[in-house]
Amino acid sequence: MSAFAAPLGTARDDATKGISLPWLPLAPLLAIPILGTTPERLELVVLGIQAIFLVMALRNPVWVLGVLVLSEFTIRNYELILPAVALIALGHALVDADLGPRARAMTITAGLFLSLAVVSTLAADAALVPVLLRSNAPDIAVLLIIPLVIRDRRSFLQAALVALIVGTTSAAVALAQQVVGPRFLSVPHNTVVNVDLADWGSRALGLDLNPILLTDHLMLLLFPVVGVLLMRGAPSRVSGFLLLAAVLTMGGALFFTETRSWVFSAAAALIAMALLLRGRTGGELILLLLLVAGGFLFWADQSGSRYTAGPDSEGSAAARPVLWTAALNMAMDHPVLGVGYDQFKELSPSYANTIAKATLDRQGAGTILGKESPHNDFLNAWVSFGTGGLVLYVLMMLFIARNLLHALGRFRDPLMKGIALGCFGALVAFAVNSSFHNLFTSALSFWILAGVSLALTKLAEREPADQPAPVAKGD
Repeated sequence: MSAFAAPLGTARDDATKGISLPWLPLAPLLAIPILGTTPERLELVVLGIQAIFLVMALRNPVWVLGVLVLSEFTIRNYELILPAVALIALGHALVDADLGPRARAMTITAGLFLSLAVVSTLAADAALVPVLLRSNAPDIAVLLIIPLVIRDRRSFLQAALVALIVGTTSAAVALAQQVVGPRFLSVPHNTVVNVDLADWGSRALGLDLNPILLTDHLMLLLFPVVGVLLMRGAPSRVSGFLLLAAVLTMGGALFFTETRSWVFSAAAALIAMALLLRGRTGGELILLLLLVAGGFLFWADQSGSRYTAGPDSEGSAAARPVLWTAALNMAMDHPVLGVGYDQFKELSPSYANTIAKATLDRQGAGTILGKESPHNDFLNAWVSFGTGGLVLYVLMMLFIARNLLHALGRFRDPLMKGIALGCFGALVAFAVNSSFHNLFTSALSFWILAGVSLALTKLAEREPADQPAPVAKGD
């Protein structure tokens, strides 16, 4: 694999010795400013990168994660690419099928959730079961493939580097869109979702389909990097500066998405990470967070930014209470099996009479019924698949948190501890962010975190509990 890789930095500690950056498949990203000015050309760039990763994966299965990262963070081509990824991963699984010591509970719970979803949908409309299974195939695949192909620390860090580079590139494009205009590197081509760029105004899109998904994906990457910096886990000064640059780039892109929920999600994630850090570093992080939050709120209020727009002044904010009330009432009416997959939109107009007229009339919010899902993943799981669906969804989230906390406590070197800490922050961010959006059904972030938690647990269990933390070499 050395023919496809270049050294990462000039100084490493023992934990990162031998880690290399796959420059060949990612090189086409440099052509995006020239070739990626239309969605079709950008799609060709992405497909080219994925093809190179697939060839590399024939020798080292971890590179299938590069294929999945490109599908998740840019175009949605799972039906085209997932069969090849699954076949390659399956071929390697015949040699080594180790999912880690804590995979059983997670996979059983995920299987029960999918089984309940099928039963609920069969009871509602059997014709939707194939649609449900096609939608959930990438979910289950990602949960299993990540711990399957990550066999050691080196492969984990290689996959993490690919995700970080793709995510940072998307963030850099989002910043460029603020300078050149929103149509610079416009929304990647998608055969399922047709998006009018005018709908998003000046909001940053990056290489993603919309600002909401860009927000979700960037937070998935941002907090593990922040965790590494907080734990002083960067292997060298150069890599530390590069990670800081990535944080600033992703933070700037998040700001320009103008997605209000990321502010609450980021605050919750950083507070959770600070509480786990404890001591002086945790206290300093909370103090810094309070100062930044205060300054941000003052600026947003004075500038009349979208970040301060509430239900009385903005249609999107006004629609949330309408959708949430309808979903809650519908879930209470169907507590056992729910209403089935994707049935909320069809049934929600009949619940308009259960919502206060003032709430419906505010910014014309009542017109959202029949058009959108609940915009809250907890309510969506409950209303779609009943109380059991909600319980299983929360249980899976708790399993992910347990795995990450176990890895955090067992790892000794600051790099891996920082990643585990940051992934816990990313989970908290997802939980908060998904309370305002339909991320569970539109993105793979939850399942990526689930798979990563299993991989980290597997690696942590292989590390002796009494192993001393590695000492970084001089720069």
